Amino acid sequence: AVVRPGRIIFEIGGVSADIAHEALRQASYKLPIRTQIITAEEQQVG
Repeated sequence: AVVRPGRIIFEIGGVSADIAHEALRQASYKLPIRTQIITAEEQQVG
């Protein structure tokens, strides 16, 4: 499937921010696209 820019692919809840960030960072290496990790606070502002 086509993943367009700005699309949220994964959301994580129920774990600390540090663990979530590390899990997403490791998962990003498996994806064939450029990824960016944002938090809910960053999404509200930007």
